[in-house]
Amino acid sequence: MKLNPINSEITAPAHLASRIKVLEADLEALPLDANAPDAVTEAHAAFVAAVAWSKTMAGKVDEAEEAAADANKADVAAAVKAGEPGGSGKFPERTHMRKAAGAVEAALLGCEAAEERVGAAHASLIEAVQASFPAWRKQLVQDAAAAHTVAAEAMQQADGALATAHGMYSAVSKLTAGVLSRDPKLAAAARAETRQGLPWYESTHTGPSPLQTVSIPHGKTPVSFPLDAVMGAVAADVAEQGFAQGDWSPPGDPDHDALLNAPLDLSADWVVSGVRRDWGTVCAICRRPNADTVAEPEQGGGLVMVHARCKNRPPDPVELKRQAAREAMSRRGFDAQPGQTQHWQRP
Repeated sequence: MKLNPINSEITAPAHLASRIKVLEADLEALPLDANAPDAVTEAHAAFVAAVAWSKTMAGKVDEAEEAAADANKADVAAAVKAGEPGGSGKFPERTHMRKAAGAVEAALLGCEAAEERVGAAHASLIEAVQASFPAWRKQLVQDAAAAHTVAAEAMQQADGALATAHGMYSAVSKLTAGVLSRDPKLAAAARAETRQGLPWYESTHTGPSPLQTVSIPHGKTPVSFPLDAVMGAVAADVAEQGFAQGDWSPPGDPDHDALLNAPLDLSADWVVSGVRRDWGTVCAICRRPNADTVAEPEQGGGLVMVHARCKNRPPDPVELKRQAAREAMSRRGFDAQPGQTQHWQRP
């Protein structure tokens, strides 16, 4: 029987293990291994040490309870011996069991202390993450952009090197075929040669050249694509440097207020997507669908979607005259309904 001060089906070590599992699962949502600041790294190391110590404490509870069970057996055996014929007839005290029970109580206390330590270490780690969040996030964005640039340059070099290698391999095949086709004697001699009974020329020239295709897993049946096309597509995709999350700054960042109040880049993908989501795809100028450009009307009212051709189209002279007339009437105390150039009414 387990000696556990908690009257439940869950023993103290099991409760501690469950607690550790919950806390570790919570930390899996954080990128603690991604260039973390020193404060976060130190707090994480403290948490890992606390977990290791807690597991040791849980093991001591099991050891103490096993020792207690053995001590109980020893006390019972001593009592049986005392009651046998020729025995003392006086039942001994449970000295072994009392001593072992004390060890169990001490181990359980250590287990409870371990759970407290793990919880405190987890709380300290979360505090360190929250305190480091603005600076850590900014550094991650910068590091990601730098690594992205390196990757893009490497992909461009790899794409170029692939094209060169592919061309050289093809040149070998063309040169060999071109020469042998013009020299029947050389061709016959080449085809007659063997190495350990294996036709040398035929065996080395029947397979495909390297760097032709790439096999990509797709369910149970891999799909083959031209390698140069795949490399070109990957290089082009890696060259795209946009990262919308990098344009956001959390409160508490020293640059937050300046960035919040800075004019938007209306061509940024996240700006276009956000305006399209709120406004729709109807052009604010011609009222036709499939607007592709963000614009900010001079009269205000928020960002809208327009066609690039509509935005860049020169003003209509007739509309300019109408607008001038409306402005002139407005200065003289008249107002016009939207789109109206006649029948002016006083406001």
